[in-house]
Amino acid sequence: MPTALTLTALAGNLFDYWELNFPLDVATAYPGVSLDTQNLAEWIDLEIPEFSPCVGRDSSPSRSEILLKVNVFVRRSTDLARINALAEAALAVISRVTIPLYTPDSIETLLGYVQLLEGRVQNQTRQDRESRSHDLQHVAIAVKGIVQEAGG
Repeated sequence: MPTALTLTALAGNLFDYWELNFPLDVATAYPGVSLDTQNLAEWIDLEIPEFSPCVGRDSSPSRSEILLKVNVFVRRSTDLARINALAEAALAVISRVTIPLYTPDSIETLLGYVQLLEGRVQNQTRQDRESRSHDLQHVAIAVKGIVQEAGG
């Protein structure tokens, strides 16, 4: 049974949710959108690297699993605590929330919901001898979620 819960619809809703709820003024890169980071002190990169259907009965509404990744980048020349502030703000927005999913052209047509679970934070900043030359702090946040089609 085909579903309107496509990756495009899911991504559009999640990225709209992010824009409305992330409280800090930070440039955000979305998949397929170019962001020139050369002169930015900080930025966030969002992606959905996994979107796969759950095995279930044919008569039940469609369910899928997703992985939402938020990559936070801060240049070392800025406040060293800034990376933590951005990561904590991101976690507050995307951890343990349920987000309604609507068709791209109308918020009157509910497609379903995505329930995002607890986020996992991992420091990806390079810690080698030449890490100062890399210039960036990098924290990755991974959040698994369940997408449920409306009607179930």
